[in-house]
Amino acid sequence: MSYEKYCELIDQIHTQYGLPDSELKYENCNLMLLDVPFTLAHGGQKHPNKLLVFCDFGEPPEEDRAAILAKVLEGNMELFAEDAGHFAINAETGHVLLMVKLSLEDIVTDSVMPVLMMYAGIATEWGKTHFLRPMELPDENGIFHPAYTANDPSTVTGAEPH
Repeated sequence: MSYEKYCELIDQIHTQYGLPDSELKYENCNLMLLDVPFTLAHGGQKHPNKLLVFCDFGEPPEEDRAAILAKVLEGNMELFAEDAGHFAINAETGHVLLMVKLSLEDIVTDSVMPVLMMYAGIATEWGKTHFLRPMELPDENGIFHPAYTANDPSTVTGAEPH
């Protein structure tokens, strides 16, 4: 049932945001939110009731790289919990990723998109500060960019696989 729930969620996202249909959309659903690349995937046999979220923060700059990556590791300490996300480096691209497992139990488009938009806001801020300076704090809804909302189709686009 969980894979069916995952497929239903991906269909809802594609329909609600007018994304182009793809034969591979269930294997890896690639999205751009606030110009931040995301990949959504089913948790497979290891995590059958989970939606896997990969948010691409981009490549850390060479200048201050060690300090930036130390801050990313500090972020992992802050995120440490059973179902919390964590940061990693994509070995193929060198990009920093935020990886999160979300429960498919009660998930619907209206509940997952605000979470993804929050991650996109954090990634956008990371692109400005690389965690070396204080980040802009989110508003009362947890959104960094109030001009963008999770239900605004203009902020969500399909993306090429990354």
